[in-house]
Amino acid sequence: MEDSENDALLLLRELKKGGSEPLHERVQTPEAMEKVLAGSSWDIVVSDNRLPRFGAPEALALFRESGLEAPFIVVSGKVGEETAVEVMKAGANDFLTKDNLARLCATVERGLAETEERRHTGEELRRRDAILDAVRFAAEHFLSDPAHRERGMEEVLERLGQATETSRVYVLESTAGGGTRIRACIPT
Repeated sequence: MEDSENDALLLLRELKKGGSEPLHERVQTPEAMEKVLAGSSWDIVVSDNRLPRFGAPEALALFRESGLEAPFIVVSGKVGEETAVEVMKAGANDFLTKDNLARLCATVERGLAETEERRHTGEELRRRDAILDAVRFAAEHFLSDPAHRERGMEEVLERLGQATETSRVYVLESTAGGGTRIRACIPT
């Protein structure tokens, strides 16, 4: 999001110097930004701090409302430290001045790495929660009705398989005769 075509070209040139071949869309209004964000996913959003109809805080709010996960970098002319801190507190990944575009590529790379790390951490947390939910279900099922635990074994194994994202879950069970019986479930 940039109000000056020349400034937008400078940003693109800097990204190309860093080895990127950016596909881009320049927007200048909240409506245009909403339309672009709804139309596809973006790897990064670069915003000027002030535009004639809206600025970085409003653009950041629209971006967050879209649900997309990508670095949001504000690039602006001379602004005070207070403005930069305000935008960062609102959730921007970084704030650069237009006279310091040499940092743009490194800032983009760091933002992309942080976004990927957050995405990975979120996936791991969802996986952990699914495993804990499957274990909770198994514990409740077996403790509430130990005499009928055979009946729900397939459902327990299926939940564990889905939670651990494995194609098979093995449960080893000792029988009264000393042997071991193996039950397997392949989740669909």
